[in-house]
Amino acid sequence: MKVQDLYETPMLIGDHEFEPEIDGYDLTDPEENSQAYEKIINSKNTYQIEKHNDSQYLYGYGDKIVLLNVKDKRIDYYVKLETGKFKLTGKYVTQVEVWRTKERSVFGIVQKVFFDHILKSHNTVLSDSLRTNEGRGLWSNLVGYAFQRNLNVYVADLNTGKLVKVVDDNDYANNIKNFYGTTKSSEWVRIMISTVEI
Repeated sequence: MKVQDLYETPMLIGDHEFEPEIDGYDLTDPEENSQAYEKIINSKNTYQIEKHNDSQYLYGYGDKIVLLNVKDKRIDYYVKLETGKFKLTGKYVTQVEVWRTKERSVFGIVQKVFFDHILKSHNTVLSDSLRTNEGRGLWSNLVGYAFQRNLNVYVADLNTGKLVKVVDDNDYANNIKNFYGTTKSSEWVRIMISTVEI
């Protein structure tokens, strides 16, 4: 693998406070969340993916997957996706934004969407470059679920082009030190979960 093969991925943009919004609507504000819900549910570009339960449905909306609560007329979860292509792995996707409410009804939705929808349609998911504490916890959980599902997990250094297959939780713990390090070189390290062996 050559370094330029990996340069197509999102670049590090530094730490920031994540403010969940869709089309300018702040999802943490109940009124704006409801306005975003109305825009999405009435959009011609929205399509239903599946029923999650009696009051929540997964929808596709542009480059996002959203969980709409039709009972309370609000958005309970969303993920914004960015796609790209590696010469070595083919197409991949990055979850550039992930947000959910703290409601019990959305527990497990992140993993469900990741494994049942995103990974099935893209084969390879690459971690983003933001390195938030929430993202660290999310990826640790996703890697654990990936091992349970016998999927392929890698740590990729986008600067050197080095790709290391991670085989279990202990191996992940050893390799992840580089991912969340504080050195300049750690900025280029990403986690990959794939249905294909690379």
